[in-house]
Amino acid sequence: TNETWVLAIETWMQADRLDETRALIDRFERERSPGAEDYAALGVQLMAEALPPPAPVFFGPPAPPPRADTPGTRLALELLDKAAALRPDDRAILLGIATFLMVPRPDLARPFAERAVKASPDEPEAQIVLGIVLGLDDRVTEAKAMLQRAAKLARRQGRTDLHDQAQALRQVVGTPMLRMMLSAGMADPDG
Repeated sequence: TNETWVLAIETWMQADRLDETRALIDRFERERSPGAEDYAALGVQLMAEALPPPAPVFFGPPAPPPRADTPGTRLALELLDKAAALRPDDRAILLGIATFLMVPRPDLARPFAERAVKASPDEPEAQIVLGIVLGLDDRVTEAKAMLQRAAKLARRQGRTDLHDQAQALRQVVGTPMLRMMLSAGMADPDG
């Protein structure tokens, strides 16, 4: 099954053997038909292995993440891009990737969040995620505008919970509180 392949590839990833990981991915692609979920799972796992652990928030505002790319982050991004290419209109895949990347690497999360908004322009959740990503990527003016747009859309749809969430997030964009809230799990963009 594809699950067995994914587990074998993850084993090479955890052993930090990227050449073997890439070779097994190539073989997996030749012998099986990996789906978007397979690529997303592998990309998220490899990115989790490649990124440094987050700094604890209780020691003060967390520092912005490092933007250094490594062979591991590049391979992970290739896999995440394949997942998005296989299902370019799948909001769940795109938002899942963007949400995973938003705190450690908002610069990498942004294209996935932008694609999610494009794929589902009438969904305030996608706009909220993009607003958060823009805020974490120090694009405060754009973030506030996107969160305002999400709040208006949610209000028109009668979704007061999302309206309130977008407005609350809009207040903390551009402050250390946004990253602290996300690190503590207080601002769950999925509701």
